[in-house]
Amino acid sequence: MRATLVGALLLLCLTAPASAHRLDQYLIDTTLSVRPDGVEAEMRLTPGIAVVSTILTDIDANGDGSLADPEQLAYARRVLRDVSLSLDGKPLQPRLVSTTYPSIEEMREGVGEIVLRFDARLPRGGPSRTLSLETHHHPEIAAYMVNALVTTDPGLRVDAQQRSPDQSTYHLDYTQGVPAAGPATAASWSTLPLWLAADAIALACLGIMFWRRRRWNPHRVS
Repeated sequence: MRATLVGALLLLCLTAPASAHRLDQYLIDTTLSVRPDGVEAEMRLTPGIAVVSTILTDIDANGDGSLADPEQLAYARRVLRDVSLSLDGKPLQPRLVSTTYPSIEEMREGVGEIVLRFDARLPRGGPSRTLSLETHHHPEIAAYMVNALVTTDPGLRVDAQQRSPDQSTYHLDYTQGVPAAGPATAASWSTLPLWLAADAIALACLGIMFWRRRRWNPHRVS
């Protein structure tokens, strides 16, 4: 049953039109990775053609038509100020790790992707924990997506993901200090909840759609 559904989702990905990313939206896609003492995040921001001028104006503070390094850093920090990260209801302090910016030409064509990476240290706590992320950057045009990577740490187990309808608010419930994997635990990993498979397929869909846009766009600068 699960294999049939996953196969159907993959078929939808392969046949979906390249224009699935709406031109009037600012796609903000965040992926979280949790470890016992911290969390790492990668945020990918892709403005559609109809809203790219708004984003370029935000970044290009002096209006000279270029995105200087200080302007890129200032914008990344501005985005991070619109992000709220907390653990068990207690606020965390995200730290900007790196930034990657596309060319202005790529952004104007709707395929330019800004990549911001940040992390935060996690204080010690009990076995059951809830990591929460709220993103409020450009809510008037943003389309938010949030997912967590399946942990490879044998001492951690992802229990559930909860999202608000627009995914601006996200909660990750997980357990730490999980006993070493035995036969029963190993079996449970072989039957991961279907929502994890759906999340993986959603990310695959996104990657395929961006690949198609880059490949088929006749105005793409090589």
